[in-house]
Amino acid sequence: MIDKISEASARGVCQRKAAAVIFIIFLSSFLMMSAVPVTANASTNGVIYRANVNEIYIEGQPFPVQVQATYFLNGIPQTATVTIYVTIENLSSGQKAFTSTYNVSSGIAQFIYIGALAPGEYYFQGYSMVQGQASAQESMEFLVAPPPVSYSASFISGGLFAFHSNVLNTTGHYNLNYTFTIDVYYQYAGGAAEMVDSYTNVTNLTKTFPNDGQTVVINIMDRYGWLNGMGINPSEGVFSGNPYTYNFGITTQQPFHSVYIQSFVPDVIAVFILALASLLVYYRFAGRRR
Repeated sequence: MIDKISEASARGVCQRKAAAVIFIIFLSSFLMMSAVPVTANASTNGVIYRANVNEIYIEGQPFPVQVQATYFLNGIPQTATVTIYVTIENLSSGQKAFTSTYNVSSGIAQFIYIGALAPGEYYFQGYSMVQGQASAQESMEFLVAPPPVSYSASFISGGLFAFHSNVLNTTGHYNLNYTFTIDVYYQYAGGAAEMVDSYTNVTNLTKTFPNDGQTVVINIMDRYGWLNGMGINPSEGVFSGNPYTYNFGITTQQPFHSVYIQSFVPDVIAVFILALASLLVYYRFAGRRR
């Protein structure tokens, strides 16, 4: 009898322990579920800032930097005026060379203009702020150099490339203090451009490239580091010109107007013959009626 009572008592203790464990698990799950909505409903507000700083700019003149700042509430972009703070540091002296603030429209890419700087290496720092929300800071280095050295370059025909410097010395010869580096690349259909030659300390160059069905790509760099400098457009923020290219694969194709004319002439002749035949038939038929 005593054994049965002890067994029942032990069974009751186990049941109470199991119930306690189940209650603790249930309570923990309830608390975790209660905490989830708080995280999910948390608001996300802020401002995202980007700046597109070129590697090199021209000395002595204001230059453009494209910026964009987007202000958002609860993850949704908003219409607002965003203030952008810019600081330019001269890395040679460690001194601030330029500071300014700009007001721009949220979500719209636009240009701001930095004041003229002397040649050297500089450090750009900028961030944006709106409604007490500040963006992360954008920082990058850039160079300021003298203007591109003037030159003339073009593909003439049949793969013939001609280049010469426009800077002469007092005797009318090419100024050897202003030389160029000319890199030549070949690109075949479906492949990437690969460098095949490089000419340094160049003042003039004339070269005919062989026709192997490739596209010839040429980059010209002057003593200041300007790449294809005669193709830059500072007013539009373009500080690197397009390379000079010649595609052997399309040089034999005729322009549209030539094809049109070649097709048009036979059509005119055919129409003239038909018109003449119609007149002959008409006059013959008219003569019979008389």
